Amino acid sequence: MTNPLRQRHYQMFIAIGILLPIICAFGIVAQKPYPSMDSLPGELSAATKKFEATDWQRTNLVAKSPIQVRLVRENSESESLNPFQLPAKSSGKANS
Repeated sequence: MTNPLRQRHYQMFIAIGILLPIICAFGIVAQKPYPSMDSLPGELSAATKKFEATDWQRTNLVAKSPIQVRLVRENSESESLNPFQLPAKSSGKANS
């Protein structure tokens, strides 16, 4: 009883092994080309910002790597930030 099922399984496995790559190849060939653009429209292009002041800079965060990390701000008049400083706690007690 199981022998005919095994034969049928073997036949289906061979058929799928032959047909599946052919179907995939036809799908790749029939693919539509992706739309392309030479440049973005003005509404979508991001305006670049010029940062004037560097608050913090590290070049050795990752050993033997050229990665550099900088914390910058837009203008030098704003207050300087320390990335490792915790925010000040309020000294007033909450009234409940």
